[in-house]
Amino acid sequence: MFKKYENLNYLTYTNKEFINENIIVRQFVGRLLEETNIGDYTSMISQITDSANITGIGHHLLDPADCLNSE
Repeated sequence: MFKKYENLNYLTYTNKEFINENIIVRQFVGRLLEETNIGDYTSMISQITDSANITGIGHHLLDPADCLNSE
C-alpha cells in the first residue's frame, strides 16, 4: 500500500516552504515540520496553510425503514 523510499532525504526539505498554485490561482503553502516513525515507516509531520470559505451545507438523513440500511 505505501511505498518506502529508501534514498529520499526528508531532512533536505524540512522547514522549507512549498507553494502550490491551483487552477483558480489560489496558493497553498506547505511545510515539512519534522521527521518521525510510524512502525517501520518513516513519515513526516506537515503543515498546510490557506484559507477557505463555506460554500454550502449538506444534510444527510437515514431512514430506518430503508431496505439498504446498514445497521
